[in-house]
Amino acid sequence: MAKTKQPPTTQPTATQPPTTIPPAMHRIKSGKCKSLSGKSTIGYAVGHNDEKELFIKVVTNDGGGFFSKNWVAFMDIINQLEVCPESITSLALSVLYQSKSANSPGFLLATLVSEGLVEPSKTKRRCYQLLDTKPFFEEMKLLTEEGGEKPVRKRESPTPKKPPAPKKTPPKT
Repeated sequence: MAKTKQPPTTQPTATQPPTTIPPAMHRIKSGKCKSLSGKSTIGYAVGHNDEKELFIKVVTNDGGGFFSKNWVAFMDIINQLEVCPESITSLALSVLYQSKSANSPGFLLATLVSEGLVEPSKTKRRCYQLLDTKPFFEEMKLLTEEGGEKPVRKRESPTPKKPPAPKKTPPKT
């Protein structure tokens, strides 16, 4: 008897990574945050696919460590965090990055701290706790409806910068 192939799922478990690849993404927000160690700055992007499902990815790290640039579904992230919402470590996110850089889960956790989805635990060292996700998802829904982030424009300073004062040289004798 031949086995029938099961359709891929997008719900990760502790032993199974997500198996679907997101289609074209529409970036709605970019941000920067410190890594969990505070030694580097992480750049990240939030986007959505055509079905308006939210994703996030790390895009830069000025500390030189390798990381995955793959988009990760927010629902997969939340599913992982809800397993143990008061004792979250980057290990909880490692299933989302099978066979990828060991830095990726920690960098992702740093972005979640920056976005207000998790915060350092008040009782457990090196652990984080899941916060109310509703404000984040409401903000992302608004950005999605508005067509994404608006370009940041530099403000003109109200007064022109003064040229540096000439250096005084001592008189020659």
